Amino acid sequence: IANDSPLRSDYVVMILRHLLHFDLIHLIPGIGLDNRYRLTPAYHTVLEDLEKGEEAVQYVTAGHWNGKDLAEEERYKVIQRAMALYAFLACEGKQLERFKQEQSEELAALGISLRHFVTWGLLQGYLERVEDNVGSLNKEQADELFRLRTEDIPNRKKYLKEQGLSGRQVNQDEKVKEMVERMQMLRNAEA
Repeated sequence: IANDSPLRSDYVVMILRHLLHFDLIHLIPGIGLDNRYRLTPAYHTVLEDLEKGEEAVQYVTAGHWNGKDLAEEERYKVIQRAMALYAFLACEGKQLERFKQEQSEELAALGISLRHFVTWGLLQGYLERVEDNVGSLNKEQADELFRLRTEDIPNRKKYLKEQGLSGRQVNQDEKVKEMVERMQMLRNAEA
């Protein structure tokens, strides 16, 4: 960016640092077809918020989708289809290239730009890139961490919400706290 700007490069760097500091821009890792991604717990929150889901679909279609003309139920179905693609991407540690090939029809049917799709997932924290090594975790621990992030914690929280507990009460649940603590311990060991 600094090289392509007509401004002095030190000014550009200073401006970018300020924008980063005030959370006005975000840096994401490079996107390559050989990359692998996994879901984070944040992924599960998007289906709970219709407005956030609509924002996601609007972004991943590069602004071409306008669900305002659809009934709420139809908008929700489109959001579900788009969000399900994140689960397919993270499934079995697929490379982005394989995902693109396997889901080409669905991506085209929804008008989803692959670059926008991955960018949105990274920016919103739904996805994180999986490196080829898993740090100091063995396979069993890496699988446990994945399961905690994508199944155990979200399923427990969903169950508790269905029982009428508030978000704060759900987070205070002993089992949730225990699983989150274990997940954090594994994440720290992974780094």
